[in-house]
Amino acid sequence: MICVNAGRTRQGHSSFRFPGQAATMTMVNPYADAPVPPRSYLLPDGRRLLVRRIDADDLTLERAFLSRLDAEGRAYRFLGLIKGTDENVARELTAVEPEREVSLIALIGDEGAETEVGVARYRAYGAGDSADCAVTVDPAWRRGGIGGRLLQRLVEVAQERGVRRLFAADGVHGAVAHRFAERYGFRCCADPDDPAAAIFERDLA
Repeated sequence: MICVNAGRTRQGHSSFRFPGQAATMTMVNPYADAPVPPRSYLLPDGRRLLVRRIDADDLTLERAFLSRLDAEGRAYRFLGLIKGTDENVARELTAVEPEREVSLIALIGDEGAETEVGVARYRAYGAGDSADCAVTVDPAWRRGGIGGRLLQRLVEVAQERGVRRLFAADGVHGAVAHRFAERYGFRCCADPDDPAAAIFERDLA
């Protein structure tokens, strides 16, 4: 799976915070109501990929997407939080908090019906200039350019909304995810709180 994880709050781990980040996340985001224009991309196999903001009407698509993910994929989708995949969880993931979150859905149309094949999401902290990010791709659609398109679009939206730094965290042995992150400009450093984890960051300013 092509993924970058972020915002770890896993069993046995403390919540990941950025240096100097306060526990509270009160912020006034002037971009909360700003639109996120959809983007269409031509994939290497000739298919068209639509990337747009996720919304509550995507509940059925999201529920089906979650059902196809393995445990690792679900961890990426939930920004590291351990959750199940029932309808309530799917509803939560399609009801994004606009004050601090952006979630993008990647869709491919098959025989007139859309299929959710990936999601990219960031969640801002503090004043809104630093954010966790994660990209999750359906295992059946990996290695087809979807993860890269999602991450590129997420970075564009984050820049437009004043985010100056994106962060992600993953296990030190996640070679595929590490190469993916570094390919798109994230640099890797050790997690001072967890020797089994690596932190990726990218400056957007």
